[in-house]
Amino acid sequence: MQRKELSLNKTIVFNTLSIILVQGISFFSTPIFSRLLGTNNYGVYSTFLAWNSIFTIVLPLSVESTIGIAMNEFPGEKQHSYQSSILTTGIISTALISVVLLVFCDLFSEFMGMSRWMLICLLLSSFFSFVANFANTRYTIELQANKNFILAAVSTILSISISLVLVTYMPSETNYQGRILGGVIASSIVAFIVLPVIYKDGKTLIKMEYVRFCLPLAIPLIFHALSNVVLNQSDRIMIQSMCSSSLAGIYGLAYSFTAIITVVYDAMNKSWIPFYYRFLGEGNREKLCTHAENYISLYTLITIGFLLVFKEVYSVFADRSYWGGTVIIPVLVTGLYFMFLYSFAINYEFYMKQTKFMAAITVSAAILNLILNYVLINKCNIMGAAAATLISYIYEFVIHYIYVRRMREGEYPFGIPFYLRPILMLSAGLTVYYVFMDYAIIRWSAAVAVGIYILFSIYKRRTIF
Repeated sequence: MQRKELSLNKTIVFNTLSIILVQGISFFSTPIFSRLLGTNNYGVYSTFLAWNSIFTIVLPLSVESTIGIAMNEFPGEKQHSYQSSILTTGIISTALISVVLLVFCDLFSEFMGMSRWMLICLLLSSFFSFVANFANTRYTIELQANKNFILAAVSTILSISISLVLVTYMPSETNYQGRILGGVIASSIVAFIVLPVIYKDGKTLIKMEYVRFCLPLAIPLIFHALSNVVLNQSDRIMIQSMCSSSLAGIYGLAYSFTAIITVVYDAMNKSWIPFYYRFLGEGNREKLCTHAENYISLYTLITIGFLLVFKEVYSVFADRSYWGGTVIIPVLVTGLYFMFLYSFAINYEFYMKQTKFMAAITVSAAILNLILNYVLINKCNIMGAAAATLISYIYEFVIHYIYVRRMREGEYPFGIPFYLRPILMLSAGLTVYYVFMDYAIIRWSAAVAVGIYILFSIYKRRTIF
């Protein structure tokens, strides 16, 4: 398989730039579209996006999630053959399910609260999004993050610019259609760019050996992904129904603000996974542990830095009416930190092809989160929801860790000391925040010191992690 790989540092940089590009443009364009569409039409578009995220997972059976697992099973030229084959599998699955939905179009349109036109657009968008996700996963695993950056730039810029034109010139009553069409057109262009490349490299339409390997691994991941959707969205829905839309808005904005940490995690994790799998495949435990220690320390320090400065940044980011969300942000950040910690175990489960149990853990965490939300929101409002999120992520971390340690005795490379030190570091950061909550100068000075230490450490080891 001829391909040009990027170094670890370049991979991290390009992955970070891709996410910053997408999130940054989306962040600044959201106020524009919310004003152009109005509350009602923007709500219609938001509902469309929610369904799209679900359909993109379910219709193609999440086949792209097995690409990383298959790297060692089908190395060399077989890997591209595997990719083109499972891409066909995803396309066939999407087509068959789409036919069923279209045959019973009226029934599904009424159930989902959307018109036939929107349902058709949803099916098209889901397919094109699947192809884009497929290419993204391929280039991530093959250490070609520069290509992901190009695709992200093309898709985001086209989507925003086409949508702006369509929304502006469409009647105000239905201008949400312009926003939807803009996204569909942009994603279709990306899909038609990458489809020929994948099939040209793979030279295989479909091969049953690959399909039989893929589906038993991919199907459990559908439940894993959908459970994550529930885990991330149920708190806002339940706050709105059990408390008020106002509190749901405060919680939602605070959660969106803490997503800055998730963006950093996404960029780092996408960069880390290919090297993680490579070190595991080579049996290079020493190199794996060295880079993993650097990785976990770097993310821990970034999280601590965020905790030290978020209060003042949030007061600028949010209107005064949302400042009540400040109290829950440290709790949410801690929960997201445990999500980062359990990623080491989840990535190992992917590598060992143990997707069924991984899905079972995520489903159980989603159920636990729903129960905790019901109990704690009744007692503590938005703080209860934040606590439920934290407990659910700690639960996932503990169960995943126990499972991988018992999977093959002694083979999982990370023991309790690997996690204990960064957890203690984060606890110290939380303590500093709460002790000096009202002393911004002290907190910001500490954050600057953390930043200088991060830069010095990277310079000293000549690698980001």
